[in-house]
Amino acid sequence: MAEEDGLVGQRITRLRGERSQKAVAADMRSRGWKWSQATMWSVERGERPLRLTEAKDLVAILGCQLMDLFSEATVLDTEATIKDLIRGVEREYREATLGLIGLSADQDLLRVTIQQSAIADDPRFQGVLGLAGSVLKLTPERAFRKAQLASEPRHLLTDFDDLEIELDNNVVDGF
Repeated sequence: MAEEDGLVGQRITRLRGERSQKAVAADMRSRGWKWSQATMWSVERGERPLRLTEAKDLVAILGCQLMDLFSEATVLDTEATIKDLIRGVEREYREATLGLIGLSADQDLLRVTIQQSAIADDPRFQGVLGLAGSVLKLTPERAFRKAQLASEPRHLLTDFDDLEIELDNNVVDGF
């Protein structure tokens, strides 16, 4: 496979969007080409080179221009990148939200367990109770500020635990 064939195939995949390989192959067949879904798959993977005459019909089917298949960076490449990044942000937001819900639920359960136990006054359990107290201080706001700190240029190469120390030492304004 030539590298260029692979790049053209990637662009075809992006240009195809939500349409199936099978549907595009059917459109190519209606224009006289002996294309199947397997042909489309091979072209998109760069395993089968796209002929110029095929490309002319393919771009008409895809609603783009011939240069969109061959240019280094197309508007569609940029659009696809933006869409991928949007999906990534949405996924991370969902995961962060679920994580915060889990944090809150686990902290509530920890509080209730400590309150209902008989270990609060037992000196043997002071170590674990101290650790529990530290864990109960981990708020969503603190997690958000830690994430903000981690993204600042002065902290990009900092160990994540160092950020926790910085927060604990109140070096950061407001915390």
